[in-house]
Amino acid sequence: MSGTTNKVVIGILLILALILFNKNKVLNAKNQELISENQTKSSQLSDYESSLKEANDNIDQSNSKINDAKDSIDGTYEDMNDALDSLETVENVNDPVN
Repeated sequence: MSGTTNKVVIGILLILALILFNKNKVLNAKNQELISENQTKSSQLSDYESSLKEANDNIDQSNSKINDAKDSIDGTYEDMNDALDSLETVENVNDPVN
């Protein structure tokens, strides 16, 4: 190979190296962005799971008290009154993200 051919090959290799270096920087930045987004989504999922558990616990508590009230129907008026007094409304669970 002649000196001119070597210089052209070296020039092409340098340009390719610069392109690959730049592409690597872009991909690393995108990777960091995706990692951050994944962490945010994981945190939101955890918040939603906690809210869902709280809502289900509230529903279970209400269902239990309703069943207790139904069971007291055959009892005395005092038993029915106590059962009705124990009934409570449950709290709504708010959207944890908003």
